[in-house]
Amino acid sequence: MKFVQLFPNLKSSIVFMLNLMAFTITKMCFMIIQTIKAFVMFVILAISAYHKLT
Repeated sequence: MKFVQLFPNLKSSIVFMLNLMAFTITKMCFMIIQTIKAFVMFVILAISAYHKLT
């Protein structure tokens, strides 16, 4: 009887955990993409500056 009462809570908590994980992973991917974009921009700027000097 207790298990039947516990099961909906378990199900909703699992769904909540999955949503949280998906959100975290999405956020991390976005941050990684932003970092890579910034790094690429920096590299391009550095290369162009280097070419201007030489």
